[in-house]
Amino acid sequence: MTPTRRGLLLAGGSGVVAGCGTTDGAAPGTRDATATAAASAIGPAIGPATPTEPTAALPDPEPWQPVGDEVEPDAKLAAARAVEELGAGGGRVTRVVYPQYGGLLDSSACVMVVAVESRRSGDRVRRRRLVADVRLRRRSGRWRVVSVDRAPTARAAQVRGPAAQVVGRPRIDLSGAALADLRDGRVDPLVVDVLDRLAEEVRLSVSVLASGHPRMVFGTDSVSNHTRGRAVDVWALDGTPVAELPLDSPLLLRVLTRAAELGSDEVGGPVVPPVTSGVHFANPLHRDHVHVGFDV
Repeated sequence: MTPTRRGLLLAGGSGVVAGCGTTDGAAPGTRDATATAAASAIGPAIGPATPTEPTAALPDPEPWQPVGDEVEPDAKLAAARAVEELGAGGGRVTRVVYPQYGGLLDSSACVMVVAVESRRSGDRVRRRRLVADVRLRRRSGRWRVVSVDRAPTARAAQVRGPAAQVVGRPRIDLSGAALADLRDGRVDPLVVDVLDRLAEEVRLSVSVLASGHPRMVFGTDSVSNHTRGRAVDVWALDGTPVAELPLDSPLLLRVLTRAAELGSDEVGGPVVPPVTSGVHFANPLHRDHVHVGFDV
């Protein structure tokens, strides 16, 4: 099933992506202190229209800034600014939590921007966690936004059945798009189970399951396992962005190894662990997240 999404065309053109499933070498580490704070502060996933206390003030705008050695930081910065600007004004403030790559080529890119929109509603402020699929093209050496497509969102209370087991876990932070996929039954039980079991050992910040991710593996004609509901991307572990973890981080290596032990046959990240069964891959695109998929 193809999700219904609200797209906004910003300029002409389109992008194709080299995404989850490639096998190049890993890029050097990056650091993003802002994202670390965001991962720790946001807490459990919030879907649309979660009320806060009466007379609450809107948060101040806080433009996202790349820190350290982010891969193609200008592309992420352009994507983050587009989401911030589209979600500003009219009693709204949008803060970018983290912009994660969904695909990256020499002249085109996809950045999946996780953000929190705060909206004034009477004397209350309502918040929702968003995921926007931002497409960019590089022209004359500069990254320009082509389109912004916001994925559908849901509330945790709307998820029923076996998938509700991961929604209730305090160690799993789910975006509104991920909640919508769980609500709509788009996620394979294998993914639900591996999330549930990984969360016994580490806190997982999930960016996307199916919605918000490119339909095709970027730059190919292969349908992504995300589209099939058989993959998950995790942008932070125990509140620290994957992009900020060193390549020899025991936490990162443990999660990559454990995902394979739990049955995933498609585990991507910044580095291939020392002991691997051949299911791991690493490349610059996956410097900022861990991909856990099932290609069965």
